[in-house]
Amino acid sequence: METPFFGSAKDSAGFQVLKHRLLLRSLDEIPEPECHANIIEEANKSAALACGTNWPHLMFPCLFEERARAAHENAMQQSRDYWRCFDA
Repeated sequence: METPFFGSAKDSAGFQVLKHRLLLRSLDEIPEPECHANIIEEANKSAALACGTNWPHLMFPCLFEERARAAHENAMQQSRDYWRCFDA
């Protein structure tokens, strides 16, 4: 999903490269494939939020890191809760 960017075409291309690099790095660091869809969604949401600011290149990494971490933790908690029901 392309993120709308309100700058020059060069800035937009640079932002998309930044977004994809951070997304791929995050996906590589998280081995659980069941989390990947949520991480991709959070990358898109973070990009959209960052593009609404005056400094999207600075805001995106911070927003994405927070949101990706929360999505991963949430998915892991859901997985633990699911498997816990079989332990009883």
